[in-house]
Amino acid sequence: MTGRIEEPTVDIAIEHRVAGLLWTNVHSGEIDAPESVRNRLEGLDLQAWARSRMLESALGQVFEVARDAGVRVALIKGLATATRWYDRPAERWAYDLDIVVHPRDLAGVDDLVARLYPNHPLIGEIGPMVRGKHLQSVDLGVAGMPVDMHLDPLKLELVWSTGPGRYWDHMTEVSLGDGLTAIAFDNDVSLFLHLMHLNKDHFRRLIGYADIVRGAAQSDLDWNAVIDFAEGEGVAEHVINTASAVEEELQVDLSLPRLHRTWRSGVWARSWPRVSRLSGVNQNVHRHRLFVIPLTAKGRAVSAASGWLRRLWPPKVLLDYYYPGVRGIYPVKLLRARIHRRHPPTPAVNHADDVAPRFPR
Repeated sequence: MTGRIEEPTVDIAIEHRVAGLLWTNVHSGEIDAPESVRNRLEGLDLQAWARSRMLESALGQVFEVARDAGVRVALIKGLATATRWYDRPAERWAYDLDIVVHPRDLAGVDDLVARLYPNHPLIGEIGPMVRGKHLQSVDLGVAGMPVDMHLDPLKLELVWSTGPGRYWDHMTEVSLGDGLTAIAFDNDVSLFLHLMHLNKDHFRRLIGYADIVRGAAQSDLDWNAVIDFAEGEGVAEHVINTASAVEEELQVDLSLPRLHRTWRSGVWARSWPRVSRLSGVNQNVHRHRLFVIPLTAKGRAVSAASGWLRRLWPPKVLLDYYYPGVRGIYPVKLLRARIHRRHPPTPAVNHADDVAPRFPR
């Protein structure tokens, strides 16, 4: 991007979470901007830097408590991505702290959550929910920062990872601020997860595309390893289609491997048409199309059907957790919750920065 920008461009950059990247180009002189725009971008950059420091502080606390609880956790996505794939952590805005629990330590999650967030409403219920494959993540707050604790590394709506333990065979160390070191998935697994996340984000924000380009540019990136992971989850076509969409929109060459495409690619293309890409947060999102991936994943039909049934009839404890304000006996509450989800009320205030557990919408 070259030329001169004005305030509307900054607004778009904020919506697409690339204000940090824009400031890098403005600060270097590659893009011209009036003083007011420069001041605004610099202020946003400082906010992003401060938030990343606060998230790192929360991460240090999580690691310490997890060690005491005997639960192995790793850093994924946000902070790890910003540290490894970007020139400055502030170039990639991180809202929350994403961590993942080792599959052999899931039995200790109830205790870990109780130590980190004693008032969490699901304490004592997380273990049974995990064993019943009803719960793939837990939202909580630590040191004033929101934390998304993944209980499954893929967290693919209806189905769980086929072999979550193999993800932990691909770990590396990431150096953060103030001497903090974290373990995180290597570039191959991280790129795979970011490709899947771009689908979850409905291809709305430019930062998701930037993540793919940055990840694919890493010197040790092995596309064959990425595809191997995708094939293990039955989503190789979905991954290649996603990467191809990034190539198409950004006019870049990611050196993608060739892959035979089947009817799954056609279903994917109709579910995520090009016209819907890069539409920002104002896009009218059809959340149910996320189910297309597990339902069309190779060899996952039975597990996807089981997952669909679990989503249709969740345990009462989860229904109470997701919709605490909806009343009635189970069938009545379930119906009201579905209506509430389809037609949510307009909030009186913006809760985007709440640090309490975020209830899925």
